Amino acid sequence: MRKIGYRLLTSLAKSCGEQGFDAEIKVLKSVLALCGDTNYKIRMDGAIFMKEYLETYFDALKGSSRLTQTYIPEICELLNDEETYIRIEAIEGISYVLETLD
Repeated sequence: MRKIGYRLLTSLAKSCGEQGFDAEIKVLKSVLALCGDTNYKIRMDGAIFMKEYLETYFDALKGSSRLTQTYIPEICELLNDEETYIRIEAIEGISYVLETLD
């Protein structure tokens, strides 16, 4: 049941974008909590969300403080995950923002 709720949350977050996060920061915090969940299936959903979100909204995020202070550290954390499938999703996700990294 929890997994279904998180899938609904990530769908909502993807459709709202940054404007939705600006209006209600708790949605962003809830989505970021997925990436650090103890259940690998939930973390996988978080990694997939990050990958898809960065792909979709990168142009709007380019140069933003949220990209450098929130999304990049979170995706870097996923790169060190113990599960290979999560690391693969994180590698794909970070490929969208490589041009912003030093």
